[in-house]
Amino acid sequence: MAQTDTVDLITRINANYQTIETKYGVFLHNRHDYGYPWSNGDPNFTEIDFLLQFVHGTVIDVGANIGTHTIPYARAADVVYAFEPQKDIFNLLCANLVLNGIRNVEAINAGLGAACCAMPMLSYDPGTIHSAAGLMVGVDESNVVFVDGIVENALGSYSVGIAPLDMFGIKDVSFIKIDVEGFELEVLKGARATIEASRPIIFVEVHAGVPVEDVCSILDTYRGNRAFTQMIRNPWAPHMLMRAQESWLFLPCEIAGYFNA
Repeated sequence: MAQTDTVDLITRINANYQTIETKYGVFLHNRHDYGYPWSNGDPNFTEIDFLLQFVHGTVIDVGANIGTHTIPYARAADVVYAFEPQKDIFNLLCANLVLNGIRNVEAINAGLGAACCAMPMLSYDPGTIHSAAGLMVGVDESNVVFVDGIVENALGSYSVGIAPLDMFGIKDVSFIKIDVEGFELEVLKGARATIEASRPIIFVEVHAGVPVEDVCSILDTYRGNRAFTQMIRNPWAPHMLMRAQESWLFLPCEIAGYFNA
């Protein structure tokens, strides 16, 4: 039987999993995973609060994790396509969609990239401290040392499917969020037709080792996107600032003047 923690918002399910009630819904998650908006104490949804002003119509969430962005987006959008390659995290995403009564999300257990292929993904011990949000496709136990500054408790690796976003033929996209732990350029390379056809607003978390200039260069070739003046440096998880990452918002030139961030 689930027991309620001293914090009324948290309900412990077992030694590894619990739910937390937030202003954006109930989230089932691994209690040893430190990569969530509530991991540093009080829930902090600053980033999501900011981004919701751009969310409407058809939205794509690349790197959906357990749905901390997907579920708020779903309440504001007509439909959300949520891509998450990690099999255990994808299962939590689906559970959270059900827990919150969300019916307008298409959850897809795949990663996005420049071409169709299979790539390795680390599997972690759910009973140890880790960050599922810090795992990148293409990394296995042979080439991982640190992720987010903490040694991962890897159990091995498994194969995940990768496909270009353009292959899914999603139309009239208004907003894309990309958080893929260093795989940003590959995702953008596989999204050219979608971006050129829809001219969406794009939010990209740019990670260490990925020059933001390279992200800008790719988008500059896609019919004139440009960087928005607002730059957010990981505001929703200040305890993770050890990661050299920045978050950038890109708007099509034709609408950039309508927003005052």
